[in-house]
Amino acid sequence: MRLRSMLFVPGDRPDRMDKALASGADALILDLEDSVAAAARADARAAVSAFLSRPHPGVARWVRINPLDSGLCADDLAAAAGADGIVLPKAASGADVAALDAMLGGGDARILPIATETPAAIFGLGSYAGCSSRLAGITWGAEDLPAAIGATSSREDDGRYTPPYEMIRALTLFGAHAAGVAPIETVFPDFRNLAGLEAYCARAMRDGFTGMMAIHPAQVAVINAAFTPSDAAVAQARAVVAAFAANPGAGALQLDGKMIDAPHLKQAQALLARAQAGAGPFIAPISTGCARRAVIAAWCRARASISRRTIIWVWPTTPACARRWRRRWTVASRSDRAGRGCCVATIRRSRRWRPMPPRCSAARRRFISRPALPPIWR
Repeated sequence: MRLRSMLFVPGDRPDRMDKALASGADALILDLEDSVAAAARADARAAVSAFLSRPHPGVARWVRINPLDSGLCADDLAAAAGADGIVLPKAASGADVAALDAMLGGGDARILPIATETPAAIFGLGSYAGCSSRLAGITWGAEDLPAAIGATSSREDDGRYTPPYEMIRALTLFGAHAAGVAPIETVFPDFRNLAGLEAYCARAMRDGFTGMMAIHPAQVAVINAAFTPSDAAVAQARAVVAAFAANPGAGALQLDGKMIDAPHLKQAQALLARAQAGAGPFIAPISTGCARRAVIAAWCRARASISRRTIIWVWPTTPACARRWRRRWTVASRSDRAGRGCCVATIRRSRRWRPMPPRCSAARRRFISRPALPPIWR
């Protein structure tokens, strides 16, 4: 199960569930906890159950239930029947995951605990190894814990985490790797700041996280780009693996003027496994207004972090708009979707690439407002 991007969707908003399917996220998290008011819980459970009753191939469907000690967990799990996974908030240790495993009974739903939302949970981050075969990863949160200890904020004025929360983030990262599961980075709250999100994702990827949660569809493209190994990284990893394959008895080798040894080989193999899991093109939907232009700009800025030949863009097929796009992109292959009014093409950047697309003409704005294109809510 690929978990680069996990998009939260309020459980009491079935309209957003259908829209989220077009976001490109690897997984949706249908939320029955924080985003649902107490009076709306019954309606939210009904909406989640109805959504899960329909097949949605290509997207993993997770449900965030209420905490185990809330008295609401049993009803939430009944509504989550058929989900691919359960997000467990306020998990205190691996024992909570084992308890949830027992409650799930049959089926193959996986479990993702949010493992840092209470002060006691920080001391249980080393307890998840071997707690359950359903454990898919470990993630953390920087919102509930400050409230629990009376802190005014978990971030500096420039957006960086304060030292206590940097420590908690690191413990989550190492706890997940010690348990042999995916470390998932927490959300980036400022969903309109895609440049800040891009830098945040780059740090997470650098540090060893393999995916991230999102709170808005506009964040998904940036997150997927950041957690998809680039062509250069894949080529380097293949070179490392090939070097050791050609010298099976060697403990250390020289490659491109640098020494490589067993840790480099392990790192290269892990990167290739991630690249293989994420093989195939990614569809980046063009939506309306500033959100659409910001998504395009973010993908362009992420050019060093994504394969140029595996992005798929959807754009209007009106002649004037097509001419504008062809000045910036070289079409490698193209196929038309009948009745959709759009063109799908695998593209690579032209030498005359510029970071921002031109302003939309009135005709183009009218075109992209058509419901046939994947919508993104604000």
